Amino acid sequence: MPSENVYEKEKLLYDTAHRFMDILWVRLLTSSIVASGAALIIADSKSIPEQNRKGDHFEENEKGKRRGRILGGRRRWKTP
Repeated sequence: MPSENVYEKEKLLYDTAHRFMDILWVRLLTSSIVASGAALIIADSKSIPEQNRKGDHFEENEKGKRRGRILGGRRRWKTP
């Protein structure tokens, strides 16, 4: 009789552990899908359509170095 009781406890522990792992996997997959979707939406909203681009956003100064920087997703020129 004691062996059946041990078997039941082990089975319950095993089932509980598997149920817990299933829940973790579902939460992990759900969060990764949501995060990748949000990243795609953010990247798409910050992209500039090809017809609205006006050449190169940077210009070279007298030393041949490029100037211009990105602040908050928008390109703004530095004052010389």
